[in-house]
Amino acid sequence: MSRLVHRVLLSASLLAASACRDQTPPPSDGSPSPEAPTPNTETRTDDPPIVTVAQGSLRGRREGAVEVFRGIPYAAPPVDDLRFRPPQPPSSWEGIRDATSFGQRCPQPVGNMIVGDEDCLSLNVWRPAAPMNEGRPRPVLLFIHGGANVIGSGADLFQDGSRLAADHDLIVVTINYRLGLLGFLAHPTLTEEIGHSGNWAYFDQLAALDWVADNIAAFGGDPRHVTLAGESAGALGVCVLMASPLAEGRFSAAIMQSGGCDMAPLSQRHDEGRAHVARSPCVALEADDLLTCLRRLPARDLVALAPAQALDISSWILPIGGAVDGQLLPAAPLERFAAGAHRPVPALIGNNADETEIFAPRTLAGCPAYAAALRRSFGPDAEAILTAYPCPRDDEARDTFVEATTDLLFDCQSRRILHALSPAARAAAVPLHRYRYAQTRADPAVAHLRAYHGAELQLVFGTMARFGYTPPTEELALAQIMQRSWAAMARGGSPVHPGTPGWQPYDDARDNALIFATPISTLDGASDPRCEQLRPQ
Repeated sequence: MSRLVHRVLLSASLLAASACRDQTPPPSDGSPSPEAPTPNTETRTDDPPIVTVAQGSLRGRREGAVEVFRGIPYAAPPVDDLRFRPPQPPSSWEGIRDATSFGQRCPQPVGNMIVGDEDCLSLNVWRPAAPMNEGRPRPVLLFIHGGANVIGSGADLFQDGSRLAADHDLIVVTINYRLGLLGFLAHPTLTEEIGHSGNWAYFDQLAALDWVADNIAAFGGDPRHVTLAGESAGALGVCVLMASPLAEGRFSAAIMQSGGCDMAPLSQRHDEGRAHVARSPCVALEADDLLTCLRRLPARDLVALAPAQALDISSWILPIGGAVDGQLLPAAPLERFAAGAHRPVPALIGNNADETEIFAPRTLAGCPAYAAALRRSFGPDAEAILTAYPCPRDDEARDTFVEATTDLLFDCQSRRILHALSPAARAAAVPLHRYRYAQTRADPAVAHLRAYHGAELQLVFGTMARFGYTPPTEELALAQIMQRSWAAMARGGSPVHPGTPGWQPYDDARDNALIFATPISTLDGASDPRCEQLRPQ
């Protein structure tokens, strides 16, 4: 069942992202000098902020209590011969580069259109406008967006870093990474070329981490205190980098929001890659000719090769994702965690109480329809789910569907990840913490979705007002508690603070969690015992 769960998780984040509104300013121009950046300790003025990184100088923008630098290239454009290869270092530039506009988002479908540009490997930095306290560098939160590995960008409005930076004295970084087949195509011929294929997007995320390690001091950030965070497909990226030997030492803590860790074997991704190529004009070519053809295809044609994704339960299965490639991942992440083959870091891991509310059919007419929906989405695995989660009454069919699929795809996943991480974390005296977000938003646009997939993002980033919504006092207080927890993770590796009473480090035997809702509470036995019945084989 693990392969199926992985694909469904990726597709789930796509559906959630489709429910979010975003606002993306126009892209910046310029191309990415290798001199070491120097820590920024100057007194700030009303002049546009300027920093110097390894590639050259950047001009950002003062926006209230923060200074923002957008569209900073962290890698060379992955075009032409660099397509379907790990990212290469960015080029330097002369003079002062404008960094006031977001870069292009990576090619992706939006409705019936394909938008974006392959020259998309950029990141954005928010920092407090106030000078550093006694010159002490600030902790860094690097956030990886979700979107099913096929949509999204670091410019999405709900993850604007202004509030976290200004209110919690952090440096916040968001990134773009390659999506769809441009980010995840695995094929035997590609593997023959360089020894691995299929994880181009994760190599992008690793390159962004490297850029932050080398350059964040120029913004007043502390490269020794970088917390890697992500939601949905972005959380899977966090898991991959937690497990990868290539990322060891690059970050000091991790946050996984509503994501999994399952990763397909390379052989499976090869089969899927062959199927994708079979739909392309390159199908009859072999070896170098095939790769040349694939690298010359317009990006939009490659995006269009991927199966269309509809907002329907029957099309949750999305065969685009990474692989256990022997390079970035010598083995599956959970296997490496369980074997202690990783470097333990403090981690905050959790999910939302009603994740699949946003994906479930709007109407589910009775128990037969419930069973049919599960069989349509999960195939032979549906029988085990029906046994564990029988439909009690026709009028409870939809609620049962949401409960069963939230447990299977998210809650049980959080439990499995924490279970795998616990032995090595315990031995290294590294704390793990579990959470569940369970607040129903008062926003009338989403109140009917309860604690749906992605609902926590606007609270974590404090961006509710950006969507024209004024939260009530209780919801605003909860958002501030969550922001303090995320900031505390970045600052010291623990999300606990006075607003989270009773939150203890995760104990595998207790399966304990903090519930982010009004009021705050704690819970032992956070995962349903039926998770064991649904454990992937």
